[in-house]
Amino acid sequence: MVTDILHGYEAAYSGCVLIDRNDVSRIWASGRDSLDLLHRMSTNDLMHMTQNEGRATVLTTAQGRIVDYLVTINLGKRVLLLGSHGRSEQVRKWLDKHIFFHDEVTIIDATGELSQLGLYGYRSSSVADVLVSGAANLSLYHTLSTGQVWVMRSPALAGGGYELIG
Repeated sequence: MVTDILHGYEAAYSGCVLIDRNDVSRIWASGRDSLDLLHRMSTNDLMHMTQNEGRATVLTTAQGRIVDYLVTINLGKRVLLLGSHGRSEQVRKWLDKHIFFHDEVTIIDATGELSQLGLYGYRSSSVADVLVSGAANLSLYHTLSTGQVWVMRSPALAGGGYELIG
């Protein structure tokens, strides 16, 4: 685990680094209408995501103000939302306000339930592939699972990037 920024920078460019990403907000959305709610409240098309596909989006108010930037991952029965540091409770409450009476949606703060690590650097793809076979071939924001840990391809930092969530 990298704690010295200069050492981490050098390690990312020559190999890979593992960074604590527990500052990221994590929220579960579940229920039949969870993707529909998120689609209505955000700037990206979230309705046509396949299982294990993720997309970046922005939650906005009716006036166009930003509530939060999220990565939304369709995990089948649940949707995992990765957001900004310290914003999970505000995002959860904001989404709860917009659930219609007939919607089947439950929004739960998962920040305490799940942990997150970032794997970045020149050799991150080969390390991720050792953790979960096929991870090196993932498209941006797509995931594979070991059953207890999801490996998600994230924007590249010094060659490559993955998030490990579990």
